[in-house]
Amino acid sequence: MKQTSFVSGLVALALGWGLMVSAGPALSQQPDTSRLVKFGVVDVEVLERDSLMNKDITAQINALRNKLSEEVKQEEAALRKTNDDLQRQKVLLAPDAFEQEVRKFREREQAFQKNMQERNDQFNRVRLDVRNAFATELNKALVDITKEQQFTLILRRSQVLTVADFLDITKFVLDRMNKNAPTYKIPSNLTQTGAPQAGKAAAKSGETKKK
Repeated sequence: MKQTSFVSGLVALALGWGLMVSAGPALSQQPDTSRLVKFGVVDVEVLERDSLMNKDITAQINALRNKLSEEVKQEEAALRKTNDDLQRQKVLLAPDAFEQEVRKFREREQAFQKNMQERNDQFNRVRLDVRNAFATELNKALVDITKEQQFTLILRRSQVLTVADFLDITKFVLDRMNKNAPTYKIPSNLTQTGAPQAGKAAAKSGETKKK
């Protein structure tokens, strides 16, 4: 409701100025620029799709997702193979020895689940970081253009029912973002979990028990 009142007030101000200008020759024919209202509209979805920064981010996110997915597939395959081997050993091992191997396998499964959770947390941190970075660059471009072009108000296009094309300044914002931030490098500390693979963790656990 506050936003509606604010915009309505600005529109009323603009309409009021128009009425004053057309009231008659007694009023000055030179507009009072201090009372003008200058609007702009930005399509953020276009910026997210077409900005060089976001294209670079998308490529890195996809590469990271594919890398993590491949590592998970390898670990799952290793667990399945270990489980198959364990089932074959069931008739060969003494009950106590078999139970010990089962415990080791359970530890591997737990390590794998913990690793998966850490990877999910990592990916969420990356996504949050790139969203914040994009928002920062977008805000910087908007602030610069607002000051340079003396805009009174810039609205998001998705929040406007209809708008004249000449009010759309998306291209100018896109050009400014492409100039300011044509690339973006995801921080390396966000793309490294440091979590051991399930197989390595299990091997280490087994060596510790033997000692």
